Amino acid sequence: MARGAVVERLRNVEEGVQQGWMFARRPIGSGSLTVRQRVEGLPFVGETALGLHFEDPRGRLGVRYGAAEWTDASGG
Repeated sequence: MARGAVVERLRNVEEGVQQGWMFARRPIGSGSLTVRQRVEGLPFVGETALGLHFEDPRGRLGVRYGAAEWTDASGG
């Protein structure tokens, strides 16, 4: 999904859905890059070392939005 200078990619992997972004070129500016992702649907119930957890109020369905992993253009 193209989103301006950024392309968002969704892939099905064994652990679930993997979400990623590719920047066509280095973002303008210097210092830290902040990426904010809005999540809608299930209510937030807490955070663990595995990520952010969302759960159906009836407790029958849950989703974990895992901790981010960043890779630069050199693969590092």
